[in-house]
Amino acid sequence: MNDKAVIFGMDGVLIDSWEIHYQSWIVSSRKYGFKVNRQKFGTHFGQTCESFAKNLCEEHGVQLNKSEIEKWFEVKDEYYRDSFKAGFQENTSVTRILDDLKSSGFKTIIGSSAPKKNIQALIDIMPRGDQLQCFISAEDVCQSKPNPEVFLKAAEKIGIHSNKCAVIEDSVHGLIAAKSAGMVAIGITGTFDGYVLADYADRVVDSLDELNSDVIIKLINHI
Repeated sequence: MNDKAVIFGMDGVLIDSWEIHYQSWIVSSRKYGFKVNRQKFGTHFGQTCESFAKNLCEEHGVQLNKSEIEKWFEVKDEYYRDSFKAGFQENTSVTRILDDLKSSGFKTIIGSSAPKKNIQALIDIMPRGDQLQCFISAEDVCQSKPNPEVFLKAAEKIGIHSNKCAVIEDSVHGLIAAKSAGMVAIGITGTFDGYVLADYADRVVDSLDELNSDVIIKLINHI
């Protein structure tokens, strides 16, 4: 079974972080007079910070240099990491599926638009974090989701062909990227409603408890 893999999105899949991310953008954007509302943030959720920052700058007619943007992101990401560490609680559904996939011989990896430091911080604090062999982060790709680059690089990194991979994602952008990569796209509700994800996913679930290795194998075999 070591010829199959599951690629996990991070935010909204391994950690319920929508609100924390939203607040981190509000806090870090105040310096520049940028206004971030829930609808706008939700539209861009799942893409890289650079993509959302560019949109905010264009909307407000502001130009920031590389140094200013880096400082902006440092504030945002520090707020994010401090917030999720302070309130972290084990997601037993994540623990269960990682154990199940390991026992069935699956390789598991994170494919995320998050910065490396954010991903590593989660792996370090979550139970079974060591079962996620490696990850692909925002720094590892040139193009944001819905471009499939992040998932193609994840599959390459662990040596598994795309048609033997399943992606678990909470965002429309992530599901489009998974399908474009030739992978099974499994949508998990929370960030978006199921009826929205259904147009882009091979299967939609409300919880990771609805998934196991047998279900994922059947989905992969039907690509």
